Amino acid sequence: RVVLIYVEPYTLNEVMYMLTTLIDVTDQKQYEHELVKLSRAVEQSPVSIVITDLEGTIEYVNPKVVETTGYLPMELIGQNPRVLNSGEKTQEDYKIMYNTILSGEVWQGEIHNKRKNGDLYWELASISPVINDEGVMTHFVAVKEDITSRKKLEAVLVENENLYRSIF
Repeated sequence: RVVLIYVEPYTLNEVMYMLTTLIDVTDQKQYEHELVKLSRAVEQSPVSIVITDLEGTIEYVNPKVVETTGYLPMELIGQNPRVLNSGEKTQEDYKIMYNTILSGEVWQGEIHNKRKNGDLYWELASISPVINDEGVMTHFVAVKEDITSRKKLEAVLVENENLYRSIF
């Protein structure tokens, strides 16, 4: 058990007393430990994690986002994720994505994005709504893995297969 002890001196009829209050904070400390563990897991995650409000304004990015995009957190927070847009997805694609998550469903797919330096990269993304205790949607969370190397390898395999088929 974790207990906070408050001791408060007071005087009554020229006699000094000590008022002692004990407060059990075991549950609060356990909650704090769980919160720290969750925070560290997100910060140290090997995938990018982005949290936006319902309008799509970025409120949080983990360090992997910084590593992947080249943007500092302060350059992304307050922005819309379209700052990373390569321009290859159509407005209709984004409308489908947004309508899916607004309906409470999870959207999954591949996105071709642009780093701060202009280089393009591929991400496998999963975007889902965050629902509070009252069942109200409050945010969106995107969990994204950089799959650029995999996409390059797939392209080489397709190219080699086409070359093989053209020879034979």
